[in-house]
Amino acid sequence: MLPLPLVPFEAREVEPVSVSRSSIAVVRSAQYSLPSRWARLDALAYVGASDIRFVCRGEDVVHLRQRRGERRVLYRHYMRELSRKPQAVRQVVPELIVELGEPYGRMWHLLEETHGAKKAARILAGVLGAIDDHGEDVVTGVLNEMLQQGRSDLLMLSRHFPTRSILLDSLVPAPLRGFEVEVGRAADYDALLAAGV
Repeated sequence: MLPLPLVPFEAREVEPVSVSRSSIAVVRSAQYSLPSRWARLDALAYVGASDIRFVCRGEDVVHLRQRRGERRVLYRHYMRELSRKPQAVRQVVPELIVELGEPYGRMWHLLEETHGAKKAARILAGVLGAIDDHGEDVVTGVLNEMLQQGRSDLLMLSRHFPTRSILLDSLVPAPLRGFEVEVGRAADYDALLAAGV
C-alpha cells in the first residue's frame, strides 16, 4: 500500500491544441470557442469524460464535451470584438443575453423598448466594452445597483467604475525616472524614410 500522492490524480487525456485566429480550438473533430486573447496561441486540452478543460498562459476555460462535428461557441469569449461591432451584437444578442444572465436581460429589454434594436445594440456594445475593460463582476454590480434605483441612463454607467491605477513614481526604477517619453507623429518618420535609414 503506497501513500497517496500529494496532488490528486486527474483522469484526463492531455492534448496540445492550436487556437485559430478566430479563437476556435478543435478537439476530436468538435470545435470550441476560447477567449479572443488566446487567438493564434498554443494551449493544452485536458479531455475528460464529460468536459474539456483548456489551459493557456495560466488561464483555464471549461467546456462540456461535444460530439464529432458539433460546435460550442460562447459569445462571452468575444467581448472585445463585439464591443466594436454593434451589427454583430444585434445578430447574437439572444444567445449573448442568455449567457450573461440577469441583469443584462432586463437591461436589453429596456434598451430595445426605449431606443429600438439598432441603437440598443450600439449601447450594449459599449457595455460589452466596459465588461472587457473592468470585468464582468464590476459591471454587473454597477448595473444591478442602477436598475434597483430605477435609473436607466447607461451613459452614466462609466462614472461608477473604479478609476484605473496610475503608475506612481515610486514604482518606476530610479535610473528610468529621468527619461521623458514623447509622443511620436507619423510625420516624424518622413525624414528618416527620405534619408534611406
